[in-house]
Amino acid sequence: MAVAQLSPIVRHAGLAKKLLAALTQHGDATAKLVGGETPAEFFAALEERERLLAELNNVIEAMTRERLGIGRERQVQIALIQDVLQSAMAAVESQNQLVERVQVERNRLADAVERSSKPDTVAHQYSGYGMRVSAGLSVTG
Repeated sequence: MAVAQLSPIVRHAGLAKKLLAALTQHGDATAKLVGGETPAEFFAALEERERLLAELNNVIEAMTRERLGIGRERQVQIALIQDVLQSAMAAVESQNQLVERVQVERNRLADAVERSSKPDTVAHQYSGYGMRVSAGLSVTG
């Protein structure tokens, strides 16, 4: 087992799990920023997410280049890879929740823009906008 602890797959799996946990946490925190008062913070969070994803991609690519061991070492490595996969599923779920939250906010904003482009009939009625002048009625008599 000492050999498995020193293997590159084990090191990469540990780093991948840390990055995936950070992505999951980061996704939850980023979702709270959607629609908030500070769009700059939201975009900074998205940039940090992109950085984490790029780093994770490099780690996963490094893992794929490594050879699995034999015997017990192989079993340990496969178990670690399965553990990374489960962490990845949690990160994907977090990502899906973030995407859903962003889509809801996007739709809310699109509806607001659409409503703002339509005339407000009640406001126009009370403002006298577009009122026709009656030819036969005089208030002053």
